[in-house]
Amino acid sequence: MLKKTIKMLLLVSSIFLSTNCHATSQDAIRSYISNNFSKIILTQEQIAQLSWIMDHKRRSHDMDLRVANPKIHIEISRALTRLYCMQLLKDGSKTSYDQFVAAQLSNDSETILTFVSFKKLSKYLQNLSDDDYAILQDAIILSAVSLSEQAARLASNFLVQQEINDNLDFLAKTVRLEANIFPLTQKYRSDRAATKKIFYILFPPQTNFRHMLYTEGGIGMFTYLRSMIQHNYINQDDLDLWYAYWIVNIAGFRGHVTHTGSVYLTETVFQAMTKLKHEIDQMLYIPNHNPLIAYLNYRADLIGLQHASQEQKLLFGHISALLRMYDVSDGKILQKTFNKLSRQQHLQINKFFMQGLQDPLRGTTTYMPAVFANTLQLCNGDKQKTLNLILPVYSRAVAIYNEKIQSGTLEPGLAINFNQFSASHNLRRILALGLRSVRYVDINVSGEVILL
Repeated sequence: MLKKTIKMLLLVSSIFLSTNCHATSQDAIRSYISNNFSKIILTQEQIAQLSWIMDHKRRSHDMDLRVANPKIHIEISRALTRLYCMQLLKDGSKTSYDQFVAAQLSNDSETILTFVSFKKLSKYLQNLSDDDYAILQDAIILSAVSLSEQAARLASNFLVQQEINDNLDFLAKTVRLEANIFPLTQKYRSDRAATKKIFYILFPPQTNFRHMLYTEGGIGMFTYLRSMIQHNYINQDDLDLWYAYWIVNIAGFRGHVTHTGSVYLTETVFQAMTKLKHEIDQMLYIPNHNPLIAYLNYRADLIGLQHASQEQKLLFGHISALLRMYDVSDGKILQKTFNKLSRQQHLQINKFFMQGLQDPLRGTTTYMPAVFANTLQLCNGDKQKTLNLILPVYSRAVAIYNEKIQSGTLEPGLAINFNQFSASHNLRRILALGLRSVRYVDINVSGEVILL
């Protein structure tokens, strides 16, 4: 009897602490919204769902030296900035445009998004029905919390740990299978049209538009979209809904740095997004169209390689996209640094890149853009110094990846994950070690790049 009483007291205590913890997290989110996003109105259901990520330890390290509010999880800042930018885009007025680019102006961005481009993006949001707009709001919140401890714990019965790596792939694998994981999705289960949109169109497996934008993966990034198109499962309107989600996602990508508009979606990013979307749209009308090749050629042209060989254009187009480089001066620095690498390093990078062009199952390289962005911060904006440090590291990482795939140490298709590696405290070690740092690079069984 005593044991049963003790167990009951422990259970009640656990529930009370969990409920109290979530209540405290929700209060903190409400306060954060009140102080920074007065125009955003979230339902109690949305705030409760967002609170799942409040104390989550895992996070992206992109621009971690410039986090504006370290007490709020980076994904909460991003989600709320995305919702704010979403409102501005839907309104589409000159006043909303001024608010949208305010962060770019205050951060001295080199290519401020133009009003004409803002209006083009705005159309995608304005064309949404009220129901689709609401679905997109929920999708923004879901993508912020998908890898929280609570979501991972609830998914553990039918997902192996190895599968829980990328937040959007996690959503793709869970929202279709288990209604009880995310409370925010349960209201859609009785509506077939809404179910299709939030579970299948917005979150297809391995179909991350930002990965495509940076060419972090190969042709496998387009496999699922192509399949849905070939089976007449999606049309132009569906692709536009998917793209509207990514416009908002990209707009608030660096909301943890500044939330006063979109600091990230500049004119150069807009132009690259527009080109990529155009090439994806072509898949609707040209069954065998390869959007990756066309996009890589475009990226090579941006950095001044219009007259290079096709092999060079594809490779340098890829590296420039991976490192978020957009102009001719970047192209000159990139070529100069790449030519300093050894022949073996050239071969390692090129081999890995070519695998991605040919094998749809080859893993994606994630968070390498964050490695470049954070190293650039530590090098005070010196791109030459940054590339001198990180290209040899990248070459070593892909070489180790291929070796471990061939030996069976890593599972084929596993992503190379630079997230932890991209943390500034690790990159400071890279700066201190210089070119010797390649000796300390390794990849663990989960595909994470580590410093020994």
